[in-house]
Amino acid sequence: MKSIEGKIKKKLGEQGITIQRLATQSGISEPTLHAILNRGDAKLSQLEKIAEALSVSLNYFLDDDSASSSGSTLQAGINNQAGSGNTQKIKTSTKAPAQELAIQLDSCLRDVESLKNQLALANALVAAKDETITLLRASYNRPA
Repeated sequence: MKSIEGKIKKKLGEQGITIQRLATQSGISEPTLHAILNRGDAKLSQLEKIAEALSVSLNYFLDDDSASSSGSTLQAGINNQAGSGNTQKIKTSTKAPAQELAIQLDSCLRDVESLKNQLALANALVAAKDETITLLRASYNRPA
């Protein structure tokens, strides 16, 4: 079984990419990349950037081979309304197969899209309400 950091190192070797170049392409600092490779944990947002820079899907890191006995971790950051990050760690192990995590991630991404659509609809309704109020005020204030 290969860990997340092992898969990153493998792709770097296959593609002949240095850590410096990966840092530039992913927008992640070199020290952060070294920390990811040494500690074996990464935030989901970082892993997405790395996957994009290496031209692989996020699932490449999350498939069955990504769980390791050393216990790589993936951190999913969630922002609250104030904007501060609440980081949650997801431990990949034999108890929580990476494939199951990928399914959960896909489900969460679908939920996010659904919520974005609901928010857009709510914003459109508020705009329509505001326009109706403006029209009613204009007709009420018009001299008879």
